[in-house]
Amino acid sequence: MFDSTNTYEYSERGIAKENIEDFEGACEDWRKAASLGHYASAQWVKDSCN
Repeated sequence: MFDSTNTYEYSERGIAKENIEDFEGACEDWRKAASLGHYASAQWVKDSCN
């Protein structure tokens, strides 16, 4: 079950979406994880998302 407050789950789902070339979906998940305090996701947004 997906926990909408777990930053790790958003981050991992973003990676999975990136792997299937769903870059828009990946960025959405990384932005959500970043907004919840996940540092690595914030960096991915900065480096990979417009």
